Parts: sequence; structure tokens; C-alpha cells
Amino acid sequence: MKIKRLRIENFKAIEHIEVFFQDKITVIVGPNSVGKTTVLEAIRLCKGVLCPRTAQEAQEILQKLNVISPHQPNQLQLGPIARDVTKKIIIELDLELSDNEIVEIESAKNLAVNAILQSRLGQQFANPSTLANFLSTQFGQQNAVAVQAEVEEKLKSLKLQKLCKLVLTIENSSVPLKGNDPVLQILIGLLEQQLSPSKTKFSYFPADRALPPGEFAVQLGMADVLQQMEAHNSQPVLKFQRFKNVIFNSIIAGEEERQKVAENLKFIFSNLIKELTFVGAGVSPIGSLFLNVQDAHGRVFQIDALSSGEKTILMTFLTIAQTLTPGGVVLLDEPEQHLNPAVCKDIIPFVLNNYASAQRDIQFIICSHSPEVLAGAYGSDGCALWRIKTYKHSTEVRVQDRDEVEQALRHLGTSQTESLIYKGIIFVEGDDDIALLESGFDALLKRHKLIEMGGRPELEKTILRIQSRECPNDDDTLRTFIFDRDNRHVNLRDSNTVRIKQLDRYCIENYLIDLDVLGDALLNPDYCRPLSDISVAKARIKELAFSQIDRRALLNTIKALVPKIEENSLKNFTSGAIRQVAEKILHQIASLYSDVLNKNPATWLDEFSEYYSSERSDLEQSWTTKWQIECDGKQLFEDIYSGMQPRIKKRKFKKEVMRDVKDKETVGYRELRNIIQSSVAEVD
Repeated sequence: MKIKRLRIENFKAIEHIEVFFQDKITVIVGPNSVGKTTVLEAIRLCKGVLCPRTAQEAQEILQKLNVISPHQPNQLQLGPIARDVTKKIIIELDLELSDNEIVEIESAKNLAVNAILQSRLGQQFANPSTLANFLSTQFGQQNAVAVQAEVEEKLKSLKLQKLCKLVLTIENSSVPLKGNDPVLQILIGLLEQQLSPSKTKFSYFPADRALPPGEFAVQLGMADVLQQMEAHNSQPVLKFQRFKNVIFNSIIAGEEERQKVAENLKFIFSNLIKELTFVGAGVSPIGSLFLNVQDAHGRVFQIDALSSGEKTILMTFLTIAQTLTPGGVVLLDEPEQHLNPAVCKDIIPFVLNNYASAQRDIQFIICSHSPEVLAGAYGSDGCALWRIKTYKHSTEVRVQDRDEVEQALRHLGTSQTESLIYKGIIFVEGDDDIALLESGFDALLKRHKLIEMGGRPELEKTILRIQSRECPNDDDTLRTFIFDRDNRHVNLRDSNTVRIKQLDRYCIENYLIDLDVLGDALLNPDYCRPLSDISVAKARIKELAFSQIDRRALLNTIKALVPKIEENSLKNFTSGAIRQVAEKILHQIASLYSDVLNKNPATWLDEFSEYYSSERSDLEQSWTTKWQIECDGKQLFEDIYSGMQPRIKKRKFKKEVMRDVKDKETVGYRELRNIIQSSVAEVD
């Protein structure tokens, strides 16, 4: 049995998506809370309601989803599972059956006829004696003949197509729930119902996996048989609670089963937990189970001493090895849980080579946040990678030659695989920009990754490299670059996967410049030795800001009169009297500039001084109303901090100011919020 396609409408976080699955492994990625686990739950719900293995499977699943209450099992509460309670929930599942599975169904067609009759009597999984009484009547016999004809017709169709469609529709609060093809549903359900309780065709491994420590109560008999079947879908956490019980049962079953468990454990250790070795399992003289492990130093200890991630690996893959039959389906949520990256990178190759191989033929549908797991999936033969980008947008990540893009992304501090995990990636310039944005806009940015850019010239080249490799219909993660204004326009354009945003103010700190907020900060004894009053504090802030005018006028003059000078060398000419600065510049570059050499030095020095005076006057006039926008906000905070006898670190001081402007909804905060909202909205 293979799941080929899933369509979801109006289920939990998802409005509408469609996913096509690889026969071996399909890895589903995307930001938190976008609906990855919902895909697994939709498959589990559709299978459990339409093709249950046990009488309680559907009810248990609905209870776990908070759709029904044990006290009111006939009343559905659609709120927990419907995105919009006024619309239908539709889960459509396409399954492909193998030739062997069709033969298995055909051999059990008499059981199918009986199961269909019981279902139509409203007594599915009921005592067979009720059905026997019904079949003893002429009416019952006529129904049996009609149902047998339906089964034969359905089998004929399955042999031709091998593809069957299950559709679960929930549109009101009534139960029981029904699907589109009750006969087909029962035929598929027989595939599991004929298996021994210790085997399964379908198993769901939720993210909340935990191995109970210490001793356990051995459970045998009918109760254990029922738990074995329920542990795979209706109550999946049972498989972890029963882990030691499964091993105990294997040990007491005889040497063959004991050897099989030992071999599976050794295989898992040697491939995924390589620094440890499985020594052996057995029962102590007092009747408790022991599983011994040896480390590289020869120390022997029991399995309970393993880390939670190592125990998760053992539980998951031993359960799969012991219980999944060929052609089975495994839904695995977050296999990387509690594991270090070195183990995570081996998971996909391990599964692909040993469980999804032709011999075992198990299909895996995996949800993951791990870059290492995604790196193993990206480009692997037999492994498809699907991304859920939003509640109504899913797409396959196509395997293409993107080496150059990958290299460019790594230069930016990210990667192709990592970028699939987030809704978007936002690049900022300054050292403290990430800390400030996370302090002020944590709710907006919780599904986005923030990365500091580094130097601008090399960054602009990297952006152009990424854009040059884009495909016309590229649907990759959107990367937004927020540039400081810095008196220099960014000569880049938006593209499919790149958005360029340049601030209207000098830098991000400028959006924090509010006289009331900063004035209060300089009066706060928790931040510094406070100034005398708010008027003094405000005057000091403006004085520090306006002290930048001299330097700004000088830099503008140099750029205007010596346009070829490299910007990073300007700092060498920003100290001393204006005439001295001009002489220093003239002396250093006269040999390089013919237009300067052709001028009388005294004339050029006079021109420089006059230009500076005019530039300074213009700046002084414009800064009267625009100083909060035009000044260098980073330098202003540096000057404020260095002169305030601080009691907290500079970054913490900035973050506290960000929180204050957020609380007071200042003009600067609202402007910056609009920029962040527009960056986020483009990927929602």
C-alpha cells in the first residue's frame, strides 16, 4: 500500500493544499505552525475513520483531536479541527495497492462480505452471532448475494487500476462519519485486520515520544493484544510506553525472536548511535528486563541511562523493524527530536537504504525542522521534498543544479536547506539590529530567520549572483534585505526570491530616537547615574546629535570635491581644522588627480573651505526638523551611552529603549513596524 496523493480542505491550520508522495520517502518541511503535522494527522484521521483496524480506532483518534468527548461520543465539535466551521472538511487520500495486496483482499472476500453486511446493519466489529441470525433469513441471504456482487465488481476494478480513492467529508456535527466508498474502505481495512496483532501496515509516530524509565508491569493476554493494535494509530504513544513490553515478549517467545531483537538493536546502534554498542538483553533473577549498552571506554550500563534522543532512535526504528510489514506506511513527526546534528544527517540515508529499500518496501512520510535531515533528503534518489509555505500553498522542492546559489547563500550565513524551514529570511546590516528587531517585533518575526549581512559591497555582489540563477517560476524562500540609508542609495532591484528595502532613516537606531523616551532613559537609575531633570536630558541628546554635523558636512564635501576617493579611507581625513584636513587630502591624492594638479593649491583649499561652510549651513538648517532622521543613530547611541555612566550593557540599553518606544507607540516605532510588516506580508 502506497499513499500517492493527499488533498486537504479546511482542516486545522490548512485552508487548501495538495501533496504528492514518493513511494520511498517524502520529507515535508516548512515554518512552525504552518501545518506540517496537520498533514500527518489528516492521513491518520482519514485512514482511522474510513479503514479502521479496531472498533475503537476512529473514536480514539477523534477524542485525541478533541472532536468528541467520551461523555458525548455522538456529538462532534468541529472547532478544534475546522479552519472555518461554516465550511466542509475534506480529506482526500489516493492509495495504490500492490498485486500481492489485491490477492490478499481477494482471498478474504468472504470476510469482506460479512464485514459490509455488519457495517450496513450498524454493527461493524460486533459479535458475529448477530450477523449469523441475519443471514439465516431470506432477506439476509438476498443482501449477502448483492454485497458479494459489489465486492466482485470492486475487485475487478482494483485489478485494473490498483489505485483507489478515499474521501472523508465532515460537514456537520453528526456521527458516524462516512466516506465516499464504503465497500472499498472495508476491503482496504481487511489488509490490516488479517495481520497478527504484533504486525501492522500503518504506524504513526507523533513528536511526543518518551520511553518510561525503570521497571514496568508486564502485560499479557487479550489486553496486550488490543494495545498492540491500538499503539499504531488510535493511541500511537502507547508504542513507546509498551517498548519494554515488546522486547520482553520477544525474549520469552524463544531464541529466534530474542536473536531477531538483538540483531535489530545492534544494527541501529552501528548505523545511528555509532559510539555505543548493544551488549545484550535478558531478564534478571528478580524478573526485571535489562538492556545493556557499552560505551567506547568499555563501561556497561542499561538503556535507561541513554539520552532522550538516543532512546527515541532505538524506540522508533526497533518498532518499525519489528512491526511494519512490507508495503507498510510510516508517518514520522520530527525524527530529529533531542538529537545532535551528527546523528540527524544519517537518518535519511539510514531509512532509505534499510527500511524504504525494495526488501522492506516501507513508505515514509516525515515532517522535519532539521537542516541536517533536509540536507539528507535534498537531491536523494527515492526521496521527495515538499514544502508547506502557507496554509494554502504547498510545493515540491525541485532538485536542480543550484551549487552557485548554495554557495552564495552560505556566504550570507544561511543555506538552501535551512531557508526551507522559515517563511522568509530577513537580512539586516548593524551589529545590534537583530536584537532590536526581535525585542520590538517578536510576534511578527517568529517564523522568520534574521541574519546580519556584514559588509555592503560584497553583499550586493552576492545578491546579484542569487538573482542571476533564479528561474522564472522560482518559488523559493523569499529573502528580504533591509539596508540602512547611510546617505547612499542601494542600486538593486526586487526579483522572484529577493526583496530590497532601504530605510527612510539613517539606520535602525534612528527609529528609536524619541526625546521623551530617551530623556526618561537618562533619568532611570536602573540604566545609569541619572541626570538632573528631563529638560537637561533632552538638551544633552540634541547636543550630541547636532555635534555630528561638522563631520557630516566634511564627509559630504570630500565626496563632492574628490569623488574618486574610497569611502573606507574617509575616516583618515575627519580630524583637525578644515584647512588642515584639506591640505592633508591635497597632499595625499594630488599625484592621482590631474584636475587637482591643474588648480592652484590655494584656490582649491579655498574652494574646499567654502563648500564645507555652505554644506554645514544647509545641514544645520535641515536638521532643525529632521535631525532624528538624518543623524547617525548608531553613533548617537554610542555617544549617549559613553557619557551616561551606564549600569547596563549597551545592547541591553538599546533593547530597553526599543521596548519603551514599542509601549508608547512612537512615530519612529510605527514607521519601522510598517517596514517589518510589509516584509513579512509578502510571504504570508
